[in-house]
Amino acid sequence: MTTLAWVLIILAGVASVMLAAQNLFLQFMFSPGELERLLGAQQGMGTDAPAHRFMAEHFRSLMLVPLLFAVLVLTGAIGLLGRRPWAYGLTLVMMGVGMLWNGAAVVLHLMTMAGLGAFPGPVLRPGMFGGGFQILVSALMIPVFGWIILRLRAPEIRREFGLK
Repeated sequence: MTTLAWVLIILAGVASVMLAAQNLFLQFMFSPGELERLLGAQQGMGTDAPAHRFMAEHFRSLMLVPLLFAVLVLTGAIGLLGRRPWAYGLTLVMMGVGMLWNGAAVVLHLMTMAGLGAFPGPVLRPGMFGGGFQILVSALMIPVFGWIILRLRAPEIRREFGLK
């Protein structure tokens, strides 16, 4: 359990710092609405897909969600070291949310790529490496989060937290 907690602390800590820097960059480099206008301006270039419009209109909010997720996972992982029951629950919930979020990300990326005319053809062709890579990473994170949930639900781990 301690090893899992430390792995989560390191990964969530690094992710929190990187995502905070990314969000600060977006806040300072683009005035409110400018980024959304830039993304929205692409709609005239064959990017009228509903998924693309949604992402363009909610880009800043969508960038805050992973930061919030990473901070909550970090908080839960630190609490796991102290065998706090609230941390156990928080970590379980965040892993479930992570599975849902990554599943939604896969669907949204596929919808956006379809709207951009990326199909038919292989998702990972050279011109689509960024989108294809993100789909692959999101798809691989789902079983990783699922494994963590299964590991936390093991009877011996539950006993460590005073749960039945």
